[in-house]
Amino acid sequence: RGMGAIRAEPGQVAGVPLFVKEPGQRTGRIDARNWEHVDLLPTVLDVVGIRVPWSVDGRSARQAPRERAEKVFYDRPGEPVTIPGGVPVPPPTPPPHPLVGTTVGDQPVRGTARVADLSAFGAVDPAEGRLPALVWGTVPDRVPDGTLLAVAVNGRVGAVVPVVPPDPGGRRFAAFVTDDRLFHAGANRLDVYQVAADGGLHRLALS
Repeated sequence: RGMGAIRAEPGQVAGVPLFVKEPGQRTGRIDARNWEHVDLLPTVLDVVGIRVPWSVDGRSARQAPRERAEKVFYDRPGEPVTIPGGVPVPPPTPPPHPLVGTTVGDQPVRGTARVADLSAFGAVDPAEGRLPALVWGTVPDRVPDGTLLAVAVNGRVGAVVPVVPPDPGGRRFAAFVTDDRLFHAGANRLDVYQVAADGGLHRLALS
C-alpha cells in the first residue's frame, strides 16, 4: 500500500492484522496495541532469542506497548511519515435486516436463480467442520440492481443481500449465513426469495 490512499482518506485506511505463532504456543490471544510494520523484525528476533548489532525502528510485541496513538508509516526506507489519529475507529455494525431469523413457508415460484455448489446442501456433515454457509450465484438480467434477496436454510432466513451490477459472469449475489444452527446433518433445504417492495417474498427456482 502506497501513500496515495493514506493522503486521500487517512481515516478510512484500516490496519492489516498480524498473526504470530510462537514456538510451543498452544493458546491464542488478541493484542490491540498500536502495532506497526517495523515491529515485526524485533518481535521475531525477540521470540527466537537473536540479537542484531544495529538498532531497529520498531519494538518487540513482548515489550510494553507504545503510548502514542499516531501511526508512523514508512513509504520509503528511512523516511517515516507520521499519520495523526492513529488507528481508525471501526464503523458500527449495521443491524441485521428484519427478515433475518424469521420463518418462511413454501411459496409459489416466481423467478429463477442459479446457485453455485447447490449440491453441497444435499449432504451436510457438521462434524467435518465445514458448512455451505457461503451462498452465491446469479439471477436473470431482468432483476434490477439492488434488488434484495432473502436466503433461507431449512425454512429460516439467514441473510438478506442485494443483487449487484452485472459483470462478465452475470448479475450476481452473495450471502454468508452466519448462524450455523440453521444447518443440520444430512440433507438441508436452501431457498432464495426475491424481496418485493412491499416486503413480500417471491420464491425463486434454484438450479
